Amino acid sequence: MAWGSLGVAQAVWVLEVEKMGPFIVESDSEGNSLFELCNEKVNENLKSLYEKFPQPVLRRLGEEVDREHEVI
Repeated sequence: MAWGSLGVAQAVWVLEVEKMGPFIVESDSEGNSLFELCNEKVNENLKSLYEKFPQPVLRRLGEEVDREHEVI
């Protein structure tokens, strides 16, 4: 452990491990987000799925087919 005087949470821990991974890194060195990239692709198709839903029977319970009005 380096810089132990900073405390356990802030210190730099050096670990030697075997067979650890593979890992998925959320963002690259240029700041591009894997989550945002995948989320854009999902959202492209999501609207067409909502258009295929039948009209709700019990609107009073908050059923909605318009994604803009949906509360999650």
